[in-house]
Amino acid sequence: MKAIALGVKILGLWILSVAAIAGQQAQIKEDGQKNACVLFKGVPGLVAKQVMAVQPDGSIIVVGTVYNTHTEKYELVLARYMANGTLDNHFGFDGITVTALPCGVIVRAVGVQATGNIIVAADYKLDALRQDIVLVCYKPNGILDKSFGNGLGYVFANMRPICDVNALAVCSDDKLIIGGWYCDGEQPLGGILLMRFLANGAPDIAFGIDGCIKNHVCDRAASICALKTIKPGCVLAAGVVLKDDFEQMMVMKWRTNGRVDCLFGGGAGYVLLPLAAKTAKGAATLTTLDEKILVAGNHFDAAHGRHVIILNRILSDGTLDFSFGEQGMVLVAPGDGDACVHALDLQKDGSIILAGSMVNGGILQTILVRLNDQGVPETSFGEKGMVRTVFTGNVASGVVITDKAAWITGQEAQSTVLAKYTW
Repeated sequence: MKAIALGVKILGLWILSVAAIAGQQAQIKEDGQKNACVLFKGVPGLVAKQVMAVQPDGSIIVVGTVYNTHTEKYELVLARYMANGTLDNHFGFDGITVTALPCGVIVRAVGVQATGNIIVAADYKLDALRQDIVLVCYKPNGILDKSFGNGLGYVFANMRPICDVNALAVCSDDKLIIGGWYCDGEQPLGGILLMRFLANGAPDIAFGIDGCIKNHVCDRAASICALKTIKPGCVLAAGVVLKDDFEQMMVMKWRTNGRVDCLFGGGAGYVLLPLAAKTAKGAATLTTLDEKILVAGNHFDAAHGRHVIILNRILSDGTLDFSFGEQGMVLVAPGDGDACVHALDLQKDGSIILAGSMVNGGILQTILVRLNDQGVPETSFGEKGMVRTVFTGNVASGVVITDKAAWITGQEAQSTVLAKYTW
């Protein structure tokens, strides 16, 4: 791993292979920057798609999938790291839990309830033509919680023939909200899917229709990419709408009962943001501050033939905040190739942290960008407001940002890397 990080500490690099399940002893080594590396040897194959969450005690949960060559299915893998980067041997077996469900899974999101229980949302591959969504619940120690889902420890969305989940939000009362996309055959391009479950995994029938909301935006295909709950129980979602060959970012708002908030977006309950990305490049993530909403995604820069990161700030009624950036928008173009945003967070001092990836000089790099509350890069952070890290393998999408720290997953050889940054 190579890093360019002026004024930002890369505290550690921890390398995890699923085979730590075998209980083999970790090897400690130092890299060229004297960062501690913990290498767990064993069978390679942990899939690069990762999601992460922080538990109340500050430990980090990393969730991914591994391919079982005997069953020919992908299985869930959870690992818990303590704040110093070592696996917590009080979690699962030597810090790792593996769960094999009847069908293969693709992990998409993870959240932590106030009780410390861990909720994993994943796509559930029934066969080549059918896909459902599954929620799996673990106790804080990594053991499957059989009180969730009528004794199974997991529940299905039952939104067949095909649907997928992109986002999970845990409410203050431990209810669960998932967002994504569905296709029921009646609308070939599909539409947004939003579901709310009680803390025990049962559908919350007080939300939408039997706990579910399905609709299209502007009669076009759409998908939810990110979720956030705000007081008093309202739900914000950021996503993308397919328009011709482009995906346009959108923000939607619902009341606590699942009805569209008619005070948002001029009565429509949603807003479409001005700039768009080429198909398959659209993404969105969001956060809030003082009733203002920050939404980050990708924009296609036609003049240079590449994707850049776009950050929008909108007011509580859905209109663009023209006091931010240029007419409510800030473009971040860190490299000479495509850039993509994976996570967005606000720091206590009001500054904005973006985490993602970019291509520069033909090399894929992980990036952290820090902007002030007006969207201007903070030059005291890294190199001109940005930290770049080059992993030897692919960049993964797992990112957790807290105040003054970030954890990002990547790939080194055949193993998954967890890197921690502080500032």
